[in-house]
Amino acid sequence: MKRDERQSSGGRRRGLRALVAAWTVYWVALVVWALSPPMALFVRLRERMPGRVTIGFVDDLRLRVTLDKATVWAADLSGAEALAWLVGPPLVMWIAWLWWSGRAATRATRAARARVAPAPGAAQLPPPDMVPSAGRTPAAGRVPTPERVER
Repeated sequence: MKRDERQSSGGRRRGLRALVAAWTVYWVALVVWALSPPMALFVRLRERMPGRVTIGFVDDLRLRVTLDKATVWAADLSGAEALAWLVGPPLVMWIAWLWWSGRAATRATRAARARVAPAPGAAQLPPPDMVPSAGRTPAAGRVPTPERVER
C-alpha cells in the first residue's frame, strides 16, 4: 500500500469515528431534550405535592406524568415522527460525510497525480537522495533500487 493510500484511508477512518461520535452525541442530546420537560415536572411535583406522582410510557409512544391517577402532562409521538427524529439528522450527517470524504479523496488523488506525473516533454530527474553532490557517492546503504527511483 502506498503512503498516500494509507494516509487517505486513515483519514477516512478518523472521519468515520467522528461521524459515529456525532451520531452518538445527537442521540444523547435528543433524549435529554425530549425527556427533560417531563422529568423536571416529575421532580417538582414529587417534591411539592402530596400523593403519588408517576411518569411513564403508555400505549407505545405516549408519555404521561400523573398525580394520583390524574394526567398532569402528556405528549404523543407518532411512529413516523419518532423515525424522522431518530434517523433523519444522522442520515443527513452521513450523506454530508460521504460527500466531503469523496471530495477529500478526489483532492488527494489529484495531488498525488500532480506529484507523480511529469510535465509533458520534461526530463524526469532522479530523487534528491539519489543524486551525488560535489563528486561524493551516495551514502552507504543508499543503493539505487527500483522502489527508490519510482516515486
